[in-house]
Amino acid sequence: MSFLFLFIAGVLVLNAADSHAPKKETKSNERGKILYMTCQPCHGDEGQGNSITKAPAIAGLESWYVNVQLKKFKDGIRGAHPEDITGLQMRPMSRTLVNDKDIALVSDYIHSLPFKSAKATIKGDVAKGKMTYAACIACHGPEAKGNKVMNAPSLDKLPDWYIVAQLEKFKKGIRGTHHKDITGMQMRPMSQMLNAESRANIAAFISSLNRGGEKTTSSEH
Repeated sequence: MSFLFLFIAGVLVLNAADSHAPKKETKSNERGKILYMTCQPCHGDEGQGNSITKAPAIAGLESWYVNVQLKKFKDGIRGAHPEDITGLQMRPMSRTLVNDKDIALVSDYIHSLPFKSAKATIKGDVAKGKMTYAACIACHGPEAKGNKVMNAPSLDKLPDWYIVAQLEKFKKGIRGTHHKDITGMQMRPMSQMLNAESRANIAAFISSLNRGGEKTTSSEH
């Protein structure tokens, strides 16, 4: 009887522990969802983005990368350049997150949003873009899945128009020139090698990775 009693008691303890764990996770997720309401008007209910407001899709992005970028915006490391219109819009939004815990929670929530492949908006040559992308593989990986060790985010979840816009910002010095933006400064010399056609091609290639790797895109930017 004593063995049976101990067995039942052990099962009850384990069940109790299991029942509490999801509640804690759900509570954190709910807090992240509430914090995300500030992002919702631009980035959408499900993080699908809006090209009209120049807000990229962010659903499914790595939480560590979102966390880093929000801190950069908040600290003026990113989005402080007078020509960075969308970056300047992000700065006050990032400042609504009062501490690192809130930044982490909203970052985790964004990561939890289901990614949906976006339609192509850039006309570019995917085959040429693949060749140009070879210079990016060392950090971002052959399929643009990113590498946290290299502080390189995934690119395959980003819309093609946003990739082009960021490459232009890096090249013009609108992004990646702050002395504390180490990863941004690493991107600048890479962007210098790309002209407008190359930027379109590389964006078309990265975008194609979530659409079966079609050879070319057909729509205009």
